[in-house]
Amino acid sequence: MQRKELSYRHGGALHSSIQLFLHGRVWYTRICCAPASVQPDNSMTRADFLMQLDELLELPSGTLHGPEKLDDLEQWNSSALIDFVALADTNNGARISPRQIGGCSTVNDLLKLANVEDGNA
Repeated sequence: MQRKELSYRHGGALHSSIQLFLHGRVWYTRICCAPASVQPDNSMTRADFLMQLDELLELPSGTLHGPEKLDDLEQWNSSALIDFVALADTNNGARISPRQIGGCSTVNDLLKLANVEDGNA
């Protein structure tokens, strides 16, 4: 079995890696998120985090405010989920599992998981 691994680094700390395995003619992937070796010095503000979520979901800046339902966001998918986990870990030091996200129904629920402080967007 042939194996390749790609790693993404931010600030020198390993946050996630994608492992590719070739078995016969089929490539299999595994995405791994590893704990960061350093905690962020300061957390993102609510407004900044919402702007990053807008960008992550390819929405115009200022679209998200918090009460939006995840089911209503066409761009909310498994790829966005992984990007959200990395965003929360990188910027707020929040360790979030996909299972925890499964319990969220709104953008505000995601913000709580990401340890984003309440405030006005």
